[in-house]
Amino acid sequence: MAFTPRGDERTNSNIPGTLDTGDMKAYRHGGDGIAAEIVAARIMGYYPAGTAYRDVQVDANGVVQTAGGGGGGGAVTIADGADVAQGTTTDVAWVSGAGTVISLLKKIASAGGSAVSVADGADVAEGTTTDAAYAGGASATTISGLKGIYGKLNATLAVSGPLTDAQLRASAVPVSLASTTITGTVDVSDRAARLLGVAKIVDTAGANQLSVSAAGAAKVDGSAVTQPVSGTFFQATQPVSIAAVVPVSDNAGSLTVDAPVATPVFVRLSDGAAAIATLPVSGPLTDVQLRASAVPVSLTSTTITGSVAVTGPLTDVQLRASAVPVSGAFFQATQPVSIAATVTTKETQPGTGTLANIVGTGASQTIIASNANRRGATIFNDSGVVAYVKFGATASATSFTVKMVDQSYYEVPGPVYTGVIDAFWASGSLRVTEIT
Repeated sequence: MAFTPRGDERTNSNIPGTLDTGDMKAYRHGGDGIAAEIVAARIMGYYPAGTAYRDVQVDANGVVQTAGGGGGGGAVTIADGADVAQGTTTDVAWVSGAGTVISLLKKIASAGGSAVSVADGADVAEGTTTDAAYAGGASATTISGLKGIYGKLNATLAVSGPLTDAQLRASAVPVSLASTTITGTVDVSDRAARLLGVAKIVDTAGANQLSVSAAGAAKVDGSAVTQPVSGTFFQATQPVSIAAVVPVSDNAGSLTVDAPVATPVFVRLSDGAAAIATLPVSGPLTDVQLRASAVPVSLTSTTITGSVAVTGPLTDVQLRASAVPVSGAFFQATQPVSIAATVTTKETQPGTGTLANIVGTGASQTIIASNANRRGATIFNDSGVVAYVKFGATASATSFTVKMVDQSYYEVPGPVYTGVIDAFWASGSLRVTEIT
């Protein structure tokens, strides 16, 4: 198909003279000076004031993009359901209520903001002039976001602290205080926080004032409690009165007791726990230790009372001048007797039998306690089971003296065992008799 421009149209080298593809068409609009060609999906328009054809732009949804005439910023309607008035370059800055995009951007710029760039092809919903200010959430329109920003800038901003002295003021703030009354406790541990000037310290009721001396010392008295005293006493050694007995040690040295002349001094010796009534003397003492000189003894006769130790043996003459008769009891109550004839004796027989019926528990138990006066003992197994009897403690099937089957009888042999007798059986009774 051949295409020939009109006589009043300018020939453009971008327009082919021949369309040699079967799916392309060429046409022109008659009489208005605007020609166009369609090449597949490409649309090009001829601009009369220019010298070439230009591509017509569409967005991602295929909607043709338009522009205001003369670059004056005329109203533009955005496709895809967007109801937004972008405004004109002469719109005033937004104050409240509905507003155009231009008025809102001017409001942000006047508050110290800057132009916001949206990336090419970004999925942004500009919203409507009546959108509410953004207060949080997953999504927002451009209009609601801008209103939200303005609301934040126009409101009081919260400040986290505490703030430093330099952040609060540029220079130091002078404070003048002639006098004041402080109630309660004032912490002056920090030297920088101490009070300078005159301060009055009173009690919580405000009635009593603290007094100080001319040197600045606080005056105190002992009216309420006992006051501690420090410093040097009027004398180096103080008299001490003690009601209780105090043990005195010589500390491995000598102990000196001072008292006025001719005044008796009572001294009590103690072993550390009690007073010593009798003073022990180690000895024996020699004659020189007992007396300063020999003591003469004259003895014509004397009577000796009691016993006198005599070294011997003494002879009969030394013991007595004549035979001494003996009378009275012998030196011991029972005297040994020697008998030449045959003497018949009879053993004293036991006369007491103590019986007990003991039931088996399946564990070892004592059936006859230890008894030094035991003369004999018998056991009869009436339990219906085997019983293990032991002369000693803790009987078992492997530790026993005698194994007694049911209905058997056992008699403790002589010499009679007098210790404890234990037995182990499952149930039933043992008939026990102890003879004393």
